[in-house]
Amino acid sequence: MTRSDNFCMILTTLSYEVVMDYTLRQLETFIAIACYGGTSRAARELHMSQPAVSKALTALESQLSCRLFERQGKRLHLNEVGRALLPRAQSLLAEAREIQRSFAGSRPGLIGLLRVGASSTIANYIMPELIGRFVSEQLDVRMSMSVGNTQHVLARLRAYEIDIAMIEGFGHGHDLDTRHWRDDRMVVLAAPDNPLAGTDGVSLDQLVAAPWIMREPGSGTRQNLERSLGDKIGQLNIALELGQTEAVKRAVELGYGVSCLSEMAIRREVDAGRLVELRTPDVQLTRAFYIVVHKTKHRSDLLRAFLDYLMTQHQPADAARPVDVVTRG
Repeated sequence: MTRSDNFCMILTTLSYEVVMDYTLRQLETFIAIACYGGTSRAARELHMSQPAVSKALTALESQLSCRLFERQGKRLHLNEVGRALLPRAQSLLAEAREIQRSFAGSRPGLIGLLRVGASSTIANYIMPELIGRFVSEQLDVRMSMSVGNTQHVLARLRAYEIDIAMIEGFGHGHDLDTRHWRDDRMVVLAAPDNPLAGTDGVSLDQLVAAPWIMREPGSGTRQNLERSLGDKIGQLNIALELGQTEAVKRAVELGYGVSCLSEMAIRREVDAGRLVELRTPDVQLTRAFYIVVHKTKHRSDLLRAFLDYLMTQHQPADAARPVDVVTRG
């Protein structure tokens, strides 16, 4: 049995007296050090002195009879035992705060900060309105949103840096709860003067031969195109790889090639005549958006309410698919 396995067994079998020997403040200090990588930043965030933070960590490690961090100079990195403890500590602290709020005479309703991570298309074209509407109805709720490609957002979710992820590609992993949210139509686009823009339909061979402006590897947009083209993806003539949807659109407008983006992302440019949609009868370009939450994440009242709210904000009934929680290893 490894040290990590032994520690997980200890966490589930500790007696009541032993659990009460370490404090919520010690767990809060441990979480802050894990998040910020050292005692100095943790002390500033917790409004404690650095010696007090170090003392709290030492006391917690003494109670558990094991170290939680690897020391590398001034940086502290979670070891395997610390990684096992972190989600349990975060969940316990979140529940304790809910208990305190429930019995401290707080106003009824939701309270707290919810951290959302979203991939680019969702963040830019869907979430601002949804988040704004949700927050406007809750006096004591704050929300933050970070933006990245699908891989980046899932990495932050696994590191507990965000509470919920909204992604354009499927979130694989036995540690993740993933549910289908809504569908999105993808389109191949070009500048109005592109030779392909004047045709009734663009064949697969024509798509392969055209110069392409691509999102970076790891983006949901690119993953969807790769799945749609199958074996042909390796034959694409990739002229540029760009990390932002707006940069891709601008490069296509300037005539550097064709691309594939969400219909939502190009609507204004198509209406203005700066971009045109190419008909691609040989390629199916519908994709799904997903909501992902870490399995060990404590479902606070705020998180549950936001999940329920999101599930009411999908396509009309004739366009939506059934929503199921999916777990894949």
